[in-house]
Formats: sequence, structure tokens, C-alpha cells
Amino acid sequence: MFMRINNTSLFSNPLFLVLGSAILYIVSYNVPAYAWPLGFIALVPFFFFLRNEQSLRRVFRYGFLFGIVTIAGVIVWFLSTYPLEWAGIENPFVGAAIALFVWFLTSVLLGLFFAFFAALFKKLARNSWGDIFVASSLWVLMEFSRALFLSLLFLGSQSSLGPDWIFGFFGYSLVWSHSLAHFAPWGGVYLLSFIGVAINYALFFVLYRMREGKTARKFFVLAGVLCALFIADQIIVLTSTQKISGDTKTITIVTTNFPATFSQGFLNINERANVIGNLLEEAVQSSPDIIVLPEDSRALLYLGTTTIQKILNREQKEVVLIDSD
Repeated sequence: MFMRINNTSLFSNPLFLVLGSAILYIVSYNVPAYAWPLGFIALVPFFFFLRNEQSLRRVFRYGFLFGIVTIAGVIVWFLSTYPLEWAGIENPFVGAAIALFVWFLTSVLLGLFFAFFAALFKKLARNSWGDIFVASSLWVLMEFSRALFLSLLFLGSQSSLGPDWIFGFFGYSLVWSHSLAHFAPWGGVYLLSFIGVAINYALFFVLYRMREGKTARKFFVLAGVLCALFIADQIIVLTSTQKISGDTKTITIVTTNFPATFSQGFLNINERANVIGNLLEEAVQSSPDIIVLPEDSRALLYLGTTTIQKILNREQKEVVLIDSD
């Protein structure tokens, strides 16, 4: 016996809609080079759930579930930090427990903001085209808020207060769209998120207006819109392709083997500055055009601008230093 898929069965099941939306979100975010077009429809099932559900409590709970699953999926890379010998944790079981705990706790904390979005949107929505602006604005506000929230949790003497923890921002998958990427210089990832949510809600609204139609019809409309957006994007790529000049640049990558800070007590800044300075002098000898330092190397902080400039000027050529602080 085949399951009949219609508006009163599978597609009205809140768990199916919420988890289906989360999976589309995760795939478009984690495999953007190939699956970024899914970002145009990833939130459509979630908006169907929000429209169908009348209980604000259930909206919050399912929005929370959507957020936890989505964030857990997009930051699954965090589990690759295991084993934690680099952090001075030798016991493999303790390391595994810590990695899993931090991954899950981060997913839960950030997932709360998706629940806030769901509840606020449910309260503010008026079931009109104006909800496109409401949904997009609330989404961007929640992205900014959760990024700022994490910076508060990790605030310390060597950190900064700001929306710096941008895990799972919706706009990152859509930046692979060459047509949407042109908007990035105007508003960064927030503008891309705004546009992406607007496209999703507009598509949802059209499909919702067709709710009396067959499920198959809705499926083909979704597939057609997705194909049209992808084809339009590829046409833009083909018509805007530019020739790449034959100029080449020499890049020197500097690596270090500094131990984990919190496994060695306080930093010996003078010692670290001497090591970085010696590595820069060695790198300059190969006469590169670009020198790339490791993340959190803090060469500018430890050595100072004057010392770094003297080292780079020894080859009598312009050298670009990327100090990944």
C-alpha cells in the first residue's frame, strides 16, 4: 500500500516540515558549491509549519528543534577538534565528552534564537505580502543577536565584543550564487540573508495560495522555480566571465608549533615575538609577494608595525602580510 501524500498527511506533519527544512538548510550550507540552490527553498517547509500551527507554545518548541538540528548540522565540523591533545587534554574519553558537550551546548544556545524568530514572526505576521519584510528583518535581527550573544559568553581580556560568531548564517550558502554575490559588497552576509529569506517566503506564499491544488502541482512549481533560478544564475556567470591575466604571485605560508595557551599557563610574549620575527625573516628571504601567518599569530601585536615593516622592506619589494588575528 502506498502512502498518499497530500496536504492533510505528510506535508501537514510539523515534524516532517521542520526537520525537512533543517536538512535542506544544512545541505545548502555544508555543500554550497553544488547545493546552494537549495537555499532558495530551504525555509519554505518551515514557513508552512508556521502558517499551519496556531499554538504559540508549539511554534516555539518546534522552532527550537529546527534551530538545534540546523546549528548542529552546520557546525558538525567542530567534532574534528577531537582528539584534544592540542588543548592539553590527553585522556581520549574526556576529550570526546568535552567535544560532544561543547558541540551540543552551542547548538542548543544558538537554537534558541530560531525559536525566538518563530515565535516573534508568528505574533507579527499578518498573512500578507508585507510579511516578506517582517520575516527577512526578524531573521537578520536574530542572526545578529545570536552572534553577539556568543561574543558575550566568550568575552575576555583578549577578545572583542561584537557579532563575530557567525555560525550558520543563511547568507553564506547563497553567496555561491553569482547573481546574489553582487549584493554582498552593499550589505555583507546580512543582506544576502535578508534576500534569501525574502525569496523563500515569497515562494512559500505563492505555494500557500495554491493550497487547494494537488501536491504534485506544488512539487513541480518548486522544481521549476529552482531550475529557473539556477539557469538564470549560470547565464549571468557565462555572460560576465572575464579573462584572467597571466600575472602570478608568490605566496609563502608560515607555520608554527606553539602549544595550546591554556595548557601552558601564561604566554611568554617575548619568546613568541622572537619566534615570529625569525620566521618572518626566513620567509622574506624567498622574496615572496604574499606572506600568510597562522590564525591567531598576532604578529602585529607582538612585534609592532615598525619592526614588521623593517623585516618586509629587506627585499626591496612590496610584500603583503596576512596576519590572521
